[in-house]
Amino acid sequence: MPQNPIDIIMDNMRETILKTKTIQNELFNGKHPDRIRSIINKSICISSGKGGVGKTTTAANLAIYYSKTGKSVGLLDLDPLSDISTILDIKESEAIQNQGFSPESKFEDNRVRVFENLDLIFPCSKFNPNDSTLLLKKIYTEFSREIDRYEVLIFDMPAGNSFDNNLLFLPFMKLLLLVTNPEPTAHVSAGGYIKSALNLEPDKIIYLWHNKFSGFINPAFNPKDVVYNYNKNVPEEIRLTHKNVENIKNHAFIPKDPSLDMLHGYPSPVENILSNIIDLMEAMQESRLKKIFTENNRKIYPLIEYYISRNKNITPVDEYINNLGNYLNTFLKKNTELNTENKNFQAFTKDEFREISDLLKELSEDNIRQSIIKVISILKREMENISSSTRMFSSRKANPGFKTIDREITKLLILLSKNASCFSQTTKNNAGLLLFFFSLLKLFQSETVTKLVLSFIPVKKDRKGETIRDRNAQIQNLIINNDYNKKRFFLLIKKLYPVINKQITTIVKTFGLQPLLIRDKKKKVFNKAYLKFFTKFVHEMIYSRLGIIIGFEYRSAAIAFRKGAEKLLKLL
Repeated sequence: MPQNPIDIIMDNMRETILKTKTIQNELFNGKHPDRIRSIINKSICISSGKGGVGKTTTAANLAIYYSKTGKSVGLLDLDPLSDISTILDIKESEAIQNQGFSPESKFEDNRVRVFENLDLIFPCSKFNPNDSTLLLKKIYTEFSREIDRYEVLIFDMPAGNSFDNNLLFLPFMKLLLLVTNPEPTAHVSAGGYIKSALNLEPDKIIYLWHNKFSGFINPAFNPKDVVYNYNKNVPEEIRLTHKNVENIKNHAFIPKDPSLDMLHGYPSPVENILSNIIDLMEAMQESRLKKIFTENNRKIYPLIEYYISRNKNITPVDEYINNLGNYLNTFLKKNTELNTENKNFQAFTKDEFREISDLLKELSEDNIRQSIIKVISILKREMENISSSTRMFSSRKANPGFKTIDREITKLLILLSKNASCFSQTTKNNAGLLLFFFSLLKLFQSETVTKLVLSFIPVKKDRKGETIRDRNAQIQNLIINNDYNKKRFFLLIKKLYPVINKQITTIVKTFGLQPLLIRDKKKKVFNKAYLKFFTKFVHEMIYSRLGIIIGFEYRSAAIAFRKGAEKLLKLL
């Protein structure tokens, strides 16, 4: 009679625990148990339930971040399917020093210096599954002296919950970071990994690192709730328990960011500008919602705000608010964080229904918000049109879509200018930023300007003799202070800033947008602010699509990444 699948899973778990304990005992009864403990206390394991969630990119960026802060970092590539040397763009002659890991290899045969404070260990880590036990023993015995010299150790593990090349290492890790994405299959895979890890190490705390995080998506799926999304898709016997939940911590939520997209070779100035405008427009339209919730602190109000921000067309109001109520009822019944015991729960009281109905009517008649929504829709369509472009130099000035963008943003700017006296300072600043980005968009429709900026990007020849982006040189420039590179960059800014300044002035005079100009405390045009905005934009555009988030001071993804990295370091 065939064995029950659940019984097979349980048998594998018991076998895994036995194997692990045997290896632990063997190593700790060896020559240098104190050195092993020292290595463990500086080790961060980066894992994922499935591939494609950004595990390796997260590992590489954490290693770069810690090395940039002055820590000596060892980045161990233990994933046979990943290739950190590709992310870091390490030359093939440097990376391939041998034909891969072998029992006879020395530590130096498996180490590549990326830059000061950062070494990539096992750059050709295309191991066979049977190599994992041997590899682990090499790390904690023969290689232990060299590995213990690092202050931080980042282990990029294979995706999945296989014992042979992943769970085997867990007892030797101080911290376990599990990377996931806000989509159901990623959460189910993450939950499966958590279940296996906690069966092996019941006291292990698992820190969840949410990449490409985008908030609430639909009533049936809360992207923060990995446990619920896993449990509802698996048999009861292998579900996570309330006791397991105590070991699971949401650690970081990293928004999607184009700088981490390596599918395209070169950055696109226009795509970067449109992305910035969309982010700004989303912030502006959501700020128009804030007055609905200023005097309320119920847990469901962020859900209401999210629903409205994603379902922008508020007509007819009565039908809209009924749909909103249905959304909340469905979500709260399914969600473990906000669930209620009351089966007759209603999202709104009668008074709240009337109050929110009045406010929704006000929003539906908000001309500025309607204009913002229209601009967002147009920009997103254009982003879809250009996202597949891989051309190095592309101004796209002949694109008919740009005429629509120019017309609708101009209308919005005029509307904002006429109402500027009624705005809060935050709204005024956002309107001023919109004017700035619109001026950039006009400027970068010039092929001459586009080529000038993109010529700053270093290039090299590949094995076929074709010119490609030198990503390693750019990563080095982000991390290492280089006076020559800084001088070149500021000469570029010095050459282009008068041009963008003239562009802003022309647009302001043409359409009467003087109230939107950003001014200092003396009410003079704040030229230093515009210089700072322009410098920041050019820097971020040049270094986008590297797969590296370090070095971007203001991006929301970079800020979230820094906070997550710092929190992680404090746990070591």
